[in-house]
Amino acid sequence: MNTHPALFRLKLPNGQTVGPRTLKALWGTACESSDVSVGRRMEHGDASQVDSYLLCGAPGLLRGTAVEERLRTALERAGLLGVLVRLGHD
Repeated sequence: MNTHPALFRLKLPNGQTVGPRTLKALWGTACESSDVSVGRRMEHGDASQVDSYLLCGAPGLLRGTAVEERLRTALERAGLLGVLVRLGHD
């Protein structure tokens, strides 16, 4: 079982989703590690529902900006045009 903290939160616009296998593959490729996991939360806002995804891994994966840049590029290429937020684990 993976017990790593969430390193990024990805919020996709209403109606856009991604499967866990696809997201884990994008995330694992971006950080060049198979020791990652993903999770999904439904968030309710102003009369809408937003999918929020957590990308988890060892905090050491985020040294520098290369992983984040690769992740943003991979998400864009996959047509996932949400908001990616780096969480506070250094």
